[in-house]
Amino acid sequence: MKETLEKNRLIAEFMGLKFKENGYPSPYWLDGSRKINNLLFHSSWDWLIPAVEKIESLGLSTKIYTGHTTIASRDGSFISQKLNDSKIKATYQAVFEFINWYTLSQGEKQL
Repeated sequence: MKETLEKNRLIAEFMGLKFKENGYPSPYWLDGSRKINNLLFHSSWDWLIPAVEKIESLGLSTKIYTGHTTIASRDGSFISQKLNDSKIKATYQAVFEFINWYTLSQGEKQL
């Protein structure tokens, strides 16, 4: 559970969310209609797909298949490739791995 929270926090920071001093996310509006206090990147496509779209906005290619997700550079070289029984779990793992790599390449903290 703690590992999921830490991974979700890294994805949230990539997405530009701010955190309080106690380490919890400030309450915020996810889509203008509901207030959210928990991070659900690991279990909700509504949360995870915006992170995928942000990755793609950096010029990368994302391919999501049943149980298999890849994130690749423009030249086709894999940055992240994950297999899992679950499509959302494979995508979550690939997104986390990419963001971890990306933050390291930007000289920021990583998990």
